[in-house]
Amino acid sequence: MSTKKSLNVLIIDDHPQISQSFIMALNKIESESDKYEFIIKEATSLDRAHNLIIEVTNITFDLIFLDIKLPPSKDGKYLSGEDLGIAIRKHSSDSKIIVATTYNDNFRINNILKSINPEGLLIKNDLQSRVLINAIEDVLDNIPTYSKTVKNFLQKLVSSDITLDQLDR
Repeated sequence: MSTKKSLNVLIIDDHPQISQSFIMALNKIESESDKYEFIIKEATSLDRAHNLIIEVTNITFDLIFLDIKLPPSKDGKYLSGEDLGIAIRKHSSDSKIIVATTYNDNFRINNILKSINPEGLLIKNDLQSRVLINAIEDVLDNIPTYSKTVKNFLQKLVSSDITLDQLDR
């Protein structure tokens, strides 16, 4: 009989229905697999998330779901989830981050990819339960994952890159 690996998970989102979707997906993975057991904590504000990640040193989060569109922290240190994501990368570099956001314009997607470099970037409008479950499983298996909108952006970004002329090739 195999032993399940216990993973600490933090869900940072101010919408209860989104957090519940993540919890349901994690529960489904846990029930269908003998690989993982999830210990889940939730934070509905940047202040609470900062406290859990950076100030409480006895918990290391293996997986963090991060919403970008969150109200600023009370001290003004974090203007959005993106600022917190950058801080997470510096403080807890082993944590795997899945950004889930409603922002779907190319500028925001590009900025999130560059500033946080998340293991997963999901646009909430693209999410269905099976897509979310597959994305979580991929990230846990060290496979970067992106939702449909992000993949379309990346394809356009790569295909519109500067091309070399005959001489420079």
